[in-house]
Amino acid sequence: MANTNKPKRPRAQSREAYRLWFEFLRRAIAEDKSRVRLDLYKEWGDVAAYKSFDAWWRDVGSKVINLHPLAIELVAEGKADDQTYLLRVPKSMTSTEIGNEVRQFLIAHGHEPHKGSTLRVTVGKEIRPQTYRAYLHTYDLQRKLEGASGGQPVKRKDLLVAVRKFYLQREQKYKNSVRAVDKLPSALVTAMNRNDLSDVDVLASAVALNAVNRYLREANKLIDSVRQGKFPE
Repeated sequence: MANTNKPKRPRAQSREAYRLWFEFLRRAIAEDKSRVRLDLYKEWGDVAAYKSFDAWWRDVGSKVINLHPLAIELVAEGKADDQTYLLRVPKSMTSTEIGNEVRQFLIAHGHEPHKGSTLRVTVGKEIRPQTYRAYLHTYDLQRKLEGASGGQPVKRKDLLVAVRKFYLQREQKYKNSVRAVDKLPSALVTAMNRNDLSDVDVLASAVALNAVNRYLREANKLIDSVRQGKFPE
């Protein structure tokens, strides 16, 4: 019977955490490749060549990033994979005997350690996927607005309208789908006119305007971090 009490892997050690890192890295490279310490990402391959995290994870990521703890753990059920051996250890053996047997097994199988990435999500940092995705969306929309304006400064009001439209349009698109999508962050709902999203009262919408400004600031901080091989900060 499956062990329902098995502890969940921390979100910092999840595939989703590395998905977010990958996305921020792609944006850092697109913004200014010369500022990114690509030498630190050697094992990650040509990230810029991949538009999809899933494709990159299949081809590269899963082979160089080990989501399992770097220690021997009790495996109740499952199969060996490219990252692990699955061994049965007799309880009648001493720790020394087990160690010697495992060593002989590895030698007999010509074991060579996989060269993986030394980059890891910063220990102790809480990864909030929904929040970090909000940062990404805000950053992307800011860049889109900058492109449309010929590089002119973007008003916070216009960015707020764009982010609201993005979330609400996507929510409408997938309203009958089994696919779960993020809702518009509550901080951006303050004083929102759903009948006319372009109607933004600057004073009444101060909370939402400050929030979208903070999202953009946090996104840029994360991009600065991934340039130096760190995520989140």
